[in-house]
Amino acid sequence: MKQILYKLFEHQYLERNEAREVLQNIAQGKCNE
Repeated sequence: MKQILYKLFEHQYLERNEAREVLQNIAQGKCNE
């Protein structure tokens, strides 16, 4: 998850599966930082 956030901060695009993983984690409450 941290690597995905670094990619976003560097204005890089996420792959479809990475974006899906992020959304699923948020929906499940796994991302509370």
